[in-house]
Amino acid sequence: MRHFLKSAWARYAIALAAFLLSFFLREALAPWLSSDRGIIVFLPAILFVTFYAGLGPAALTTVLSGIALWYVFLPPYYSFAFNLDTGVWLATFAFGSIAGVTLVHLLQVATSRAKAAQERSAQLTVTVTADLAGMTQLNKLSSLLVREGKDLKACLNHALETAIAIASADKGNVQLFDGNSVALTIAAHRGFEDNFLKFFEEVRNDGTACAEAMRSARRVIVEDVSRSEIFATAPLSLKALADAGVRAVISTPLTSGDGGLLGMISVHSRSRTDRQSGNWVSWTSWHDGQPTTSNANAPRKSSNIWFAKSSIESTTCWRSFRQLRIAASPTNIPWLMQKRRSRRGFRRWRAPTGN
Repeated sequence: MRHFLKSAWARYAIALAAFLLSFFLREALAPWLSSDRGIIVFLPAILFVTFYAGLGPAALTTVLSGIALWYVFLPPYYSFAFNLDTGVWLATFAFGSIAGVTLVHLLQVATSRAKAAQERSAQLTVTVTADLAGMTQLNKLSSLLVREGKDLKACLNHALETAIAIASADKGNVQLFDGNSVALTIAAHRGFEDNFLKFFEEVRNDGTACAEAMRSARRVIVEDVSRSEIFATAPLSLKALADAGVRAVISTPLTSGDGGLLGMISVHSRSRTDRQSGNWVSWTSWHDGQPTTSNANAPRKSSNIWFAKSSIESTTCWRSFRQLRIAASPTNIPWLMQKRRSRRGFRRWRAPTGN
């Protein structure tokens, strides 16, 4: 019904049909209705058209009903003669019709606003739920990273599993940066087969999301790899992703405290993903900064959901994220353990206020 009413001709056809129905009904009831009681027969049709077809069709029904009343049902009949009585009846009809149309229209506006507010509330609920779930995952990750100690591979696997869970993704991988070869090499992965792992064993200046993130030192979000400019000149990479069932990718650089690149963590989805969905917003909000997208001309303002919460939650998230970065560098793990063993020193540690 809604699809049918999107057409203008359909809405005006409804207006015309409602007028004709009212006209013939008034004609059939003429023996029992005097001229002063026949006006009300047209009002339900006008209100119906206003509700289902809009103001334009309602105006058409009102005008046609007014003309029919004047010419057919007001004395002298079948004439457009005008006198005081005719003017009073037409003015009464016009006032009643305009008042009814206005009230129905205001009701529709209020209903639309309430529905929009409800949808925003539902979206906010989804986002907050995703945030809380992500916070729980990060807290678990924090404990796991400390417990695993110097086992780099275990730390990377835990970090990757947390990233996939927060983003509700299907697959993912962690790559470490090799400064000698200036390449990213896969150190941990979930959900990929040997062909994919062999093809992306080393990533340099290739047409991939992680290569773009490495070049720009910024997060890269690809909502649909088949339409992304990044893969437009890399058909082999696009084919490898298609064969692996990947449709969307987020690649996030892992950096050291001084901003040096340590590696890359990427999550992959089988279906095209809306960046505004709660889970992906939570994942892409791990650190501050503008995301780089597959559409270079359309930068989007990054979401700061984690850091917009209370200072306690922000501190917890920052610690977990810092520990995720530390996990990518074996030389930094002893520093984390030393902080953990020293309870006093750990208590004095506070999350930075910057990025």
